[in-house]
Amino acid sequence: MAHTAYETVLSECVSSEVISIIKRLECQLIQMRNEQFALAQLLAEAVDVNNRNEEELLKVKETMARISKYYTKLLSLRSTMASLNTHANQLQRRAETLKSIKLQYLSQIDDIRRTEQARDQAIAAKMSENTVSMATRSVSEATVARKATSEKAKSSTTTNAVPVSKLKKKKAKAREVKIADESWSRSPLRKSKSSMTN
Repeated sequence: MAHTAYETVLSECVSSEVISIIKRLECQLIQMRNEQFALAQLLAEAVDVNNRNEEELLKVKETMARISKYYTKLLSLRSTMASLNTHANQLQRRAETLKSIKLQYLSQIDDIRRTEQARDQAIAAKMSENTVSMATRSVSEATVARKATSEKAKSSTTTNAVPVSKLKKKKAKAREVKIADESWSRSPLRKSKSSMTN
């Protein structure tokens, strides 16, 4: 009887120990399952982050490729700007040379204009002197001609005084002859008229 009681106590102790171990294992399993879920969530989040990182990496790669293209474009723009700068400097130099040439031409034109004005003024002065001298000559010649004509008129009046009276006498005689002729020519006409009336 004692032996059976001892066995029962031992079996109860073992069973209680096993039950406690089983409970502990169940708790550990539950904890492991929860940790597994948490780990799965972490893995999923890590995968998402990895995917995002990959997308960002792709974007970064694209931007880097664009940056290389932009860099080449910037280099080409830099070269074109340098060429344009040199061309602008050349054009500025040409403009300066043309400006200096224009100023030289303008100064030459001014000099030519001044010389022409001086020559025209000299010619005008000579012409005015010539016209004044010609006017004085013409006036003197006119006065001399007037004096000569007046002297000729005086001499002609003195020399032609007698022939004028003779011409008057001759004209009177010619008038008398004409009157006589007219009277003679009219008298036969009167006679013929009187005969016609008779």
